[in-house]
Amino acid sequence: MAREQAIAKRLNALSPLIPEYLSFFTLDGREAFLQPLIEGRLWHDVVETLSKEENEELWRQLGVFAKAFHSCGGETFGYPPPFEEFERWSDFITDNVKGMVADCHRLGIHCEEIETYCRLLPQFSAKLDAIKTPKLLHGDLWPRNVLIEGNGASIRLKAVFDAERAFWGDPVSDWVLILFGKPDSFWQGYGENLEETSDPARVAVYKGMYFILNILEATRFDTAIAEPRGWLAGINKELEAVL
Repeated sequence: MAREQAIAKRLNALSPLIPEYLSFFTLDGREAFLQPLIEGRLWHDVVETLSKEENEELWRQLGVFAKAFHSCGGETFGYPPPFEEFERWSDFITDNVKGMVADCHRLGIHCEEIETYCRLLPQFSAKLDAIKTPKLLHGDLWPRNVLIEGNGASIRLKAVFDAERAFWGDPVSDWVLILFGKPDSFWQGYGENLEETSDPARVAVYKGMYFILNILEATRFDTAIAEPRGWLAGINKELEAVL
């Protein structure tokens, strides 16, 4: 909540699709904020009822929105205050991974695949630090956080919300771009397919970081961690192959 408040004005200035933050306050000891009521349909809830053309148009518009986000440059890498700010992109990635690894140790789920990834990560610092200018990322840009309206040729995005995970960094490091997957229409709206134009080694580093998060989330939801461990093992092989 504090992160979102720190960046609220920047978010509102970026796009009219970001609902205005009217106020931040504390209620019964919990942080909260107030935004206007916006009527619309949650894209995730109706995606299966929309035509292929309607969904493609929405993805195209979301690509335009993402490009506007990524065109906003910052001074330091990482999450907004009160979190620590970093001068180098590699330092933020390393700090983020260390935090997740500490959680894995605390939960008793630290494993060989995580150990291997942590051993490999420092060897990619130079590639990570090729990113010199921090760009603003939404952090959770997918249909679950998008309201839409209209239909057919008039279908359009109405609002994009839930920016609590926004951070400054390399645009392609946003998990939804490299793990959730984006159709060609998204990249058409964006103007460039980052999955194809970004350094594959950096993309592999980001995927490995998120697969550690997947291991943590599997534990949180009481599901088996074997699958995300397998994903991380595959990424480790990719990273070892390019050293």
